[in-house]
Amino acid sequence: MNLPRKPKDFWDDKETSPEDIRRGTANRAKVLAELIEHALTSDPLDSERVARWHKACLTGLSYVTGHESWLGTYRGSNHPDLKDMVVGVGGKKGTPPHRVKAEVEKFFSELQGRMIALAAAIEPDEDKSPEQLRQIAEVAGWAHGEWVRIHPFANGSGRTARLIANWVLSRFRLLPVVGIRPRPEHPYEPAAAASMHGDHSAITKFILQLLEDPPSTG
Repeated sequence: MNLPRKPKDFWDDKETSPEDIRRGTANRAKVLAELIEHALTSDPLDSERVARWHKACLTGLSYVTGHESWLGTYRGSNHPDLKDMVVGVGGKKGTPPHRVKAEVEKFFSELQGRMIALAAAIEPDEDKSPEQLRQIAEVAGWAHGEWVRIHPFANGSGRTARLIANWVLSRFRLLPVVGIRPRPEHPYEPAAAASMHGDHSAITKFILQLLEDPPSTG
């Protein structure tokens, strides 16, 4: 049986036109501001909020034309295009569509548990020791890696994984140092590829290095 896959235009998601660059940049800035505002509360993160971030990041971009109903909608849902959609990275498939809902629910439950444990050990407003930075990066790396492994959206799973990682950092009053778009430079891609196989150590190391030596904004 031929399972539905992403059409090429939806996969070829480079923002090259002036309008796409302008709109994409504005979309992400708005989402990041909302993300930080939420992170500064004590409310848990959930699938509905991340779905809204996904939709807000992609709305209005040229390559989603005709696929607007995919935005903010998880694979495996009742959407006729997404119910059986398979996605993959580098030949490794994400979670089968019929299991996405359960794995997303498990993800947010475990993320909440990890955040509670982290908050019990680290005061958000205090200066962070190297060991505390490592502990926070470990949770951010796990969250990013598991979201990539699941790959719950038809497209945009990577950028939402980076948003989730930044949410973890922002909750502990750290800079959201993981670039959303374009994808961060090497060694990000091989680290994300390793996460597809369940190994999140490289992405954790990548995030920790960003925390220790934040990228220049100048």
